[in-house]
Amino acid sequence: MEIISRAQWGAQYSAGAGPAPLPAKEVWLHHSATSAPDVLPPFDDEDLAMRQLEEIGQQRFGQGISYTWAAMPSGRIYEGHGVATLGAHTKNRNGIARAVVVVGNYNDYTLTDEQIENIAQLLVDEWRAGHLVTPKLNGGHRDVPHGTPTECPGRWAELRIPDINERAAELAALSPAHEPDEEDTFMSALTPDEQRRVLKFADDWAYLMPSIKEQTDRLQDEDAQTDALLWAVADPKEGLRIQLAAVQGQLAGLAAAMHSLTSGAGVDFNSLAKVAQDAASKAANAALAGLADRLRPTGPAPVAAPLALVSTPTIGAHAAELEAAPQEFIDADVASGRA
Repeated sequence: MEIISRAQWGAQYSAGAGPAPLPAKEVWLHHSATSAPDVLPPFDDEDLAMRQLEEIGQQRFGQGISYTWAAMPSGRIYEGHGVATLGAHTKNRNGIARAVVVVGNYNDYTLTDEQIENIAQLLVDEWRAGHLVTPKLNGGHRDVPHGTPTECPGRWAELRIPDINERAAELAALSPAHEPDEEDTFMSALTPDEQRRVLKFADDWAYLMPSIKEQTDRLQDEDAQTDALLWAVADPKEGLRIQLAAVQGQLAGLAAAMHSLTSGAGVDFNSLAKVAQDAASKAANAALAGLADRLRPTGPAPVAAPLALVSTPTIGAHAAELEAAPQEFIDADVASGRA
């Protein structure tokens, strides 16, 4: 039986949240509760329905389509996240289970004969390949032990689960299953307790993915802002250049204050420290931005947190001395360019 691949229907996002152990112990039936495509060629609306399911899964869990396989009303079977990867379909059981989603709302419609036949064939094919322990559905989403209360897979799909399993048993009787060997699953080497912990970790990982992605994106943004500062700390030459820029900015601020004295405008020495501090920080940040440009020539310069490299109390301690200095000494410093 043909399974329409992810490449054929145009998957855009990742295929699940990493590897999942095989063979899977359970298979659960879901419904999408979205609009059902029609059953006529050329089946473009089926591809569109798959991309819609993928977008829903991406928005909810950050890992693309949530289901292992999808069955359309036409009976055509589509690959979801893939049998060997971890989905986000059946809470607390994603590690040990796989999921078939019937596309449509099956509180309103029943399954087609084509869906029943091909889901049964899918179960048998995957069982023969060693991907499933048994060729049967364990039930609908609503039947999952300790699961989330839900109407899924819809009352009419729920009623047809025995029909699917009966047909799968008939098909399975025609040929034996593949006997899995040690290469089929790493789980065979683990104790029951170790298996439980591995599967719990895998299931938790699937539900944590959106939060992890959000935090990773935020940290990447913060890293871009701090890379230049860390480089300046690690490289003495660059660190000295930043410090020198701060001192130059401080001197420029003081010079501006001295100039205001010579022009006859008074200087508020209580705010002189803040003037020099602001000028120093501005100059230091400009130098830091220049360093960022040199480190990242192809991208925008990161915006670093404001630096406070010059001690305000130190400037304040000199304010009284400046206030007491004879005017002719200040004039002479300004004229000579030393201030």
